[in-house]
Amino acid sequence: MLNKIDVIRTASGSIRKSAVKIELECDAAQTGIDRLLSQALNALAGVAIEVADAQVSEPAPASSTGVA
Repeated sequence: MLNKIDVIRTASGSIRKSAVKIELECDAAQTGIDRLLSQALNALAGVAIEVADAQVSEPAPASSTGVA
């Protein structure tokens, strides 16, 4: 019976080590995804600013009243 307890204890230690490794890998993946999403948001913000600047700098369209 004591032998079975040792086997269970060894297995639980192995499971614990694997869980820690999985958690570390998950944290690394989350950090990478957060970084990529931040870069994407910054790029989109830059495009929005460029579009807004382009719209402000364009002259207003001439009216088409037909009067010369």
